[in-house]
Amino acid sequence: MVVDVCLRPSDFLDAFLPLPPEGPTRPKPSGVNFDNVTGFRTAKDLAERWVDCVNRVRSLCSGYVICLSQESWDPTSRKEDKIDGAIYLRRKHPIDGRPHWGRQRALVEFTNGCISDDPYGDGEYQAQTRLAVAAYAAHAFTRQQRTANFTFFVIRTKARVVRWERAGPTFTEAFDYVDNPELMCEFLWRFSMLSEEDIGLDFSAKLLGKRHRWYKLMDEIAQGPLKGQSEDIPADEGTITPIPPDSSSRPLPLGAFTYVRERFAASLRDEDWPRYRVAVPTDRPGHFKYFLIGKPDIHASGIVGEGIRGYVAVDVDTKRFVWMKDTWRPYYVDVEAEGDILRRLNEVHVPNIPTLICAGDIRQETQMGYHWELDCRTQYGGETGQETRGSKRDHSGAPKREGIGKKGGQSSPPRHLSHYRLVVNEICLPFKDFKTSRQLIQVVSDCVEAHEGAVTKTRLLHRNVSISNLLICPAFVEEDCRAVVKWMGLLINWEQSKPIPKDGDVDRARQPGREANLFSSVALQHWKWLHADIEDDIESFFRIIIYAGVRYLRSNIRSEPRGILRARAFILDHFSRCKCEEEKTRSCSIKLNVMSTGDLSYGLRSLHFDCDGRSWQPTGHPLDTVVYSMLPLFKARYATLEYDRQLFRWYGKCKKTRTRESSNKPVPPANLPQSIYDSAVQLETHAYFKNLLKRLLEGADWPTEDYVGDVFVARDDDDWDDDDAETTCSSNDDHADRDTKDDGDDNPEIKRLKAIAHYYK
Repeated sequence: MVVDVCLRPSDFLDAFLPLPPEGPTRPKPSGVNFDNVTGFRTAKDLAERWVDCVNRVRSLCSGYVICLSQESWDPTSRKEDKIDGAIYLRRKHPIDGRPHWGRQRALVEFTNGCISDDPYGDGEYQAQTRLAVAAYAAHAFTRQQRTANFTFFVIRTKARVVRWERAGPTFTEAFDYVDNPELMCEFLWRFSMLSEEDIGLDFSAKLLGKRHRWYKLMDEIAQGPLKGQSEDIPADEGTITPIPPDSSSRPLPLGAFTYVRERFAASLRDEDWPRYRVAVPTDRPGHFKYFLIGKPDIHASGIVGEGIRGYVAVDVDTKRFVWMKDTWRPYYVDVEAEGDILRRLNEVHVPNIPTLICAGDIRQETQMGYHWELDCRTQYGGETGQETRGSKRDHSGAPKREGIGKKGGQSSPPRHLSHYRLVVNEICLPFKDFKTSRQLIQVVSDCVEAHEGAVTKTRLLHRNVSISNLLICPAFVEEDCRAVVKWMGLLINWEQSKPIPKDGDVDRARQPGREANLFSSVALQHWKWLHADIEDDIESFFRIIIYAGVRYLRSNIRSEPRGILRARAFILDHFSRCKCEEEKTRSCSIKLNVMSTGDLSYGLRSLHFDCDGRSWQPTGHPLDTVVYSMLPLFKARYATLEYDRQLFRWYGKCKKTRTRESSNKPVPPANLPQSIYDSAVQLETHAYFKNLLKRLLEGADWPTEDYVGDVFVARDDDDWDDDDAETTCSSNDDHADRDTKDDGDDNPEIKRLKAIAHYYK
């Protein structure tokens, strides 16, 4: 849940725009007014008049200038990311009318003052405006290395100042800057005296100019290996590289894979995207390692949250490529940092996990929680009628008086986050890049082995097994004096892992806000009282196999008429989060039914993977062996869970009947056969699942051409009708006529498939 904090302007100034400790260094301008703004006719006219008032008095925001960008957008960004204006350093301000996201110091947004245009007003229609303003702040965080960002929001003759951070926004009450120009002048004057760190720029990241030697070094590395470095090597599985026969140690090649340099070069392609030299703490207190980065290879959407960004970076010392993860981690007692977890796993030689280089907190934390706590003390703990220092508000902007829970407890505070960086050796390929079903199972098998090693050697449970946390890691294997590229699996993102409690210990939650992913076990989603265990993570691996098989491989679902749409529908029903409560309930019941009955049917047929794509009958595909060997075990586990639930309810009823005289004694649930427990116990360790995968990898007859592409990407050679897929979201009459002729507009199945296609487009 996103919590907003509203402060009075004076409190906001004291908290986030303090005066220099030795007193003001610049004289405060006087006699500034905004009377000229009152005659505006449009939002554009308002912006031009307001900016003219500010820029005309150079001492008002000394060293800065406000530039408008209402008519243009950054060509490297979406058209939607078109902020009205921004504050830039005067000596480096743009003159082309575009929003240069890499150089902005603060954002400025204008509105003509409709009821829905104040994102934090008291109306009920601010959601869209609030999301738009949050998207601008998120884009600035992605472009720059930032800890916070300010937005000046001008609403006709009123204004708000917002400070964004990863925990959420803190904003002022709306104030009239025409009647009270001194307050707006105070904000701008104090802003001009803030240090770069107080403005929100990351002190551990050095912005590189185009003439800087490290900027030029990045260009050289992007073009090819430096002098003395080995040539790049193709990462295709089976690539053979000879090992020099005169080498006694027989070292494997040290050159980078070609895709790594290509991805680094792509991160430098946009010249407007800033480049940085960033610092990462090491094991030695006060010592750092430095890395060069450009555009992030991956980045999380939105402003609130951990804000994960991943970079193909260059080690300044060794000039070699590494992978750097930049995130805001939950900072709670007993929550171990991911780098510490990886270090421990590396020390006991757990296979198929990232190799840690360095990691640590950057000594930058979110500040919103401190003000939220103060609001709680003043608003809920003070005497009746006492004025509050600030007010915690819900999304409508109204004071959130209902923050007290049923037992008198206050609503959840914003998460306390700490800026964290982690650097590892491996730069991997995404899981979706596998090309055969055998590669799919090889990657999953390696990750299961990593999971088992963490459990057995350190009693650590991953708890976040998902398709984004399984990666393909090309590695060299020595065979007959040759280095051969093999695709291995790598299990990453251990920050949500948790020690398995020993017998007798209580399993306690350590941080709020942890949500299940699309591949979490159905049991954890359906029964909230359960704690994650080995069985749940094994089920996540199993669900990944089904998901990837249906999405990328041939199956009898894709062999049917309208097979692409049916494959999409299958994935929506069994994996995707649904938008409405009814769909969510339906989706959960489908997934629970599969696990409870062991029947993975869709329509009138059970799911099967085939080699030729023409048969609806089982063809002996190894994936079928995996699926239908594991389903009976999950069926047994869910039977034991349901029995435990019924037994718990029976105990509760018995307790009630003992307190009052009753002749109707509750009937206990029937005992389960021992065979059910014998099957369920197979999931309490990795042995059965791991051995099943390894046995198939070593002895099964694997097809080599069963990869047919992503069902969510239309291709010319797919075995489906383009009219049925691409035009399901279209209102074209010709396409509507075709659908009517073939199946009829009233066919509910066709309507549902069209809706699913629209959902995924």
